[in-house]
Amino acid sequence: HEDFSDYYRELDIEKAIVTTSYKVNGVNYTTKVFSSYPDQIMIVRISADKPGSVGFSASLSRPSKYEVTASGKDELKLSATSGDQDNIKGAVKFAALSRILTTGGSIAA
Repeated sequence: HEDFSDYYRELDIEKAIVTTSYKVNGVNYTTKVFSSYPDQIMIVRISADKPGSVGFSASLSRPSKYEVTASGKDELKLSATSGDQDNIKGAVKFAALSRILTTGGSIAA
């Protein structure tokens, strides 16, 4: 959003949560982000106090060769193999998963 007011940002180090909030056209938006390095997870919650105010597109990509597949209507999976480095062929296979959950909304893949 471009024309916002009441911008607020907070970092809670003990809980590993970043909260951002602001207002646009009378709607209060809040984003909370939690991350855990040991668990290799990041959770983002985007909310608004007026139904139908949150909408976005999500995608996964990386600079080198990869494949993205949709699993059902709420999950994206990026699969790839590590890149070559210092004349050593990359051979580590890995995956990144993204799941979209909604309350009172809809999801389309």
